[in-house]
Amino acid sequence: MGGMGSDWVPGTMLVTGVSPRGEDAAEQFVTITGVINGPTVNEHVVYQRMVVNPDNWPTMGQLIDVVYSPKNPDNWNFAPPDAPLPPPPGPPPPNQPPHVH
Repeated sequence: MGGMGSDWVPGTMLVTGVSPRGEDAAEQFVTITGVINGPTVNEHVVYQRMVVNPDNWPTMGQLIDVVYSPKNPDNWNFAPPDAPLPPPPGPPPPNQPPHVH
């Protein structure tokens, strides 16, 4: 699995399928299926086998923050926990009173 590119964009993945967790307490491979939504994709189905900590085992229906390549959304990964979040949108501009002639 390649590293994250600087042009990767944030998205969310809805987990639609996940392999059962083993008994081992060490990191294990999980096969995960889901749909990614982000700025450039809508309900993009992904499937991947990856190593996860059993304490963070994905669950069906879970919404996970991910990052993916806008050029190839099949190239994705869990968002790093220390990823800077985009700044929240500012307050909307106050409504201007209607112009009275």
